[in-house]
Amino acid sequence: MPFDLETWKREAAAKLAQFRRTAAQASSHMTYTTLATMTLWPVVEAIGRGDVSGAIGALMGAAAGAGIITQKALEWKGKTDAEIAREAAQWIEQDAVNDSALRRDLDKIMTELRAVAHAQAGMSDADRA
Repeated sequence: MPFDLETWKREAAAKLAQFRRTAAQASSHMTYTTLATMTLWPVVEAIGRGDVSGAIGALMGAAAGAGIITQKALEWKGKTDAEIAREAAQWIEQDAVNDSALRRDLDKIMTELRAVAHAQAGMSDADRA
């Protein structure tokens, strides 16, 4: 099945449902980075499977002008999951602070894919407190 925006939404929702475990371990400073990384993960996986055009199309569908994100995702092709997770989190944490265009694109993507809602859906009332 080719990767597209709808596939990305489904796969990101599944990843974000796991957020509860991560949120319990993360500081508030890491929450944005964690949400963004988990949301982008299905795109990186699609590129790794060879569906580069689908991944790029989905990125552009979620946030026109997401060129820097596309470029980064292509750089991660062929790397291990651990390498990608580390590099993605590091990149988002460092660059989103200083790059308003990157932050805007990440915000658009997380809004389009309902990242916060999916992460919250996996949390109990006690987790939200």
